[in-house]
Amino acid sequence: MTAAQTKTSFCRFCHTFCGMKVDVVGNQVVAARGDPDNPVSQGYTCLKGRAEPERINHPRSTARLEKAHGLEAG
Repeated sequence: MTAAQTKTSFCRFCHTFCGMKVDVVGNQVVAARGDPDNPVSQGYTCLKGRAEPERINHPRSTARLEKAHGLEAG
C-alpha cells in the first residue's frame, strides 16, 4: 500500500476558500482537514469542507471527469 501524501490546498465548495490539508493516495483524496497555518481560516473548515473527499470520490463525480477526459468509467 502506498503511503498518503499530504498536500496544501483550499476548499472550493463556497466563496470562503478555507485552507486545507489534503491526504492523497495515488490519485484519490482520502482525507481532508483544516490547515492551521492558513492565515484566514486558521485550521477551521465547515462540515461541507470536511466532507470534500466523499463528494470528490463519489461515482457521479468521477464518472463526469472520466467522460470529460475520454477515459473509461469504472
